Amino acid sequence: MNQLNDKERELIKLTNHFRKKAELMIEEGTLSDEFKSVVEACERLSGIIFEHAETRKSVLEKREILKNIVKDNAACPQCSSNEHLKYVSLDVNEKGWKFNKYKCRRCNISFVWNRPNNPWDMLLFIDQLKADFMLKVMNNEVEEDEKMLSLEMIKQLDESLATLKPVIDQSDLEASEMERKDEQVSTMIAEFTKYLQIQKILIS
Repeated sequence: MNQLNDKERELIKLTNHFRKKAELMIEEGTLSDEFKSVVEACERLSGIIFEHAETRKSVLEKREILKNIVKDNAACPQCSSNEHLKYVSLDVNEKGWKFNKYKCRRCNISFVWNRPNNPWDMLLFIDQLKADFMLKVMNNEVEEDEKMLSLEMIKQLDESLATLKPVIDQSDLEASEMERKDEQVSTMIAEFTKYLQIQKILIS
């Protein structure tokens, strides 16, 4: 039940009420076909709710793991060490990308690390880096050595994208599908909860 939201829990409680009522009516020999169909509908919807809740839990857990695959490896810009760093807060730049802000307790300075702290923003960051290096490659005023270095960096960035992008795309697809299913299940719950509340009053 922990993975259920409030509306799902409310409906499960209602379906349990009808199941117990059905068991009592069976003992008494008074279970009608109409009430039996209500109980069967309750059981079907309960199964759908629990199955969806498990899927939602799995998708959210994987998303949480994905959030943490980007590691900062931050270092103080003054002493070049990470031994005395303390995470301070989240910083958001003008593009909406999220970065970690740290304080170096040795140098007593705060700084924002120069890499995004999550894979979604990292993809955009890598694309921006690629564009910057490509401008150098196309610039006639840039030395040939620097152009060759830029081409090598572009190659490395492409390799990073090839590894990261499919994982993120798959996660985004799963999350989108989960949200679509969430809306469907929420609509079913709202409609069926109203129906069961009326039935509860009728059999009380």
